[in-house]
Amino acid sequence: MTGALVYLNGKDNPAAMLSMLSMLPPELASGLMLWSLGEAAALPSVFARRVEFANPPPYLAEVYLSELEKLTREFGSRYIFFANSFAGNELAPRLAARTGRSCLLDIHGLSLEGGRLTLTRDAYNSNMEAVYTLPEENGVFSLDAGRRAPGEAAGLRLPLITNPLLIKRKFPPSPPPSWFLTEVIETGGDNRQLEEADFVIVGGQGMGNADNFALLEELGRIWEAQVGASRPAAANGWLNMDRLVGQSGVKLSARLCLSVGVSGAAPFLNGIQGCETHIAVNNDKDAPVFAAADLGLAADGPELIRTLLALIAGEKKT
Repeated sequence: MTGALVYLNGKDNPAAMLSMLSMLPPELASGLMLWSLGEAAALPSVFARRVEFANPPPYLAEVYLSELEKLTREFGSRYIFFANSFAGNELAPRLAARTGRSCLLDIHGLSLEGGRLTLTRDAYNSNMEAVYTLPEENGVFSLDAGRRAPGEAAGLRLPLITNPLLIKRKFPPSPPPSWFLTEVIETGGDNRQLEEADFVIVGGQGMGNADNFALLEELGRIWEAQVGASRPAAANGWLNMDRLVGQSGVKLSARLCLSVGVSGAAPFLNGIQGCETHIAVNNDKDAPVFAAADLGLAADGPELIRTLLALIAGEKKT
């Protein structure tokens, strides 16, 4: 058996997923299995085998994973496809880890090239496409059914199966939980303050260390500005990760953004493109950040902040 499509519930979009799978060559598409964790009578008859669980319990990853792992080992499916739903993207990497397979999420294109499966997904905030070729002939994936690969023909091209083999299963009784949630403690701040701020100061790797970054926070308090961090600065622990500014963090809409010691990588620039004015400070005059700045200053960031704080302190004395 070459592949299996996992249908979790009515929130999945099986028709769009099957349309994507129909891009596979016949030797891979003709042996598809359906693993249905719920009612799936409305799905097209394109599966050589159907394994249906008529009584799936409320979603709990550990319970579902246990049964999916059994199916993987029992039927030896080389490729397993989920929808890129919350549950699908949670189960796919965990099932891959348990069964020793490759895993890739949010796929919107797939083909067989040179005997190996080639997969396509978006990268860099959908500004690029990444193409992956699997080194082995197995894997677990989630399909972005809302996307269509360039040049893909519409419609379902999988062959219909007149007499599929139907296998009925029942979920075993769920064991009592070994833990349960009693309290949620918020350890980070409210990043909405950062998203909605008019003035934001963002520090980067060029701040050098946590002590220098603390000076940046002090300046933010004096100027009543919110303070954020680039990914390297946040990864160093100089500021909480909920203060990360960039593609995978907070996207700013400030009237003024002052970046200090930020090199200007593409994910960071994506996070500040909503700002009206960007002033950049970096000791490297060729840093990419200056290309996205309205005003740039080639200077040592920590030294500049110390000078500003000293001037402010002097004004207060007078």
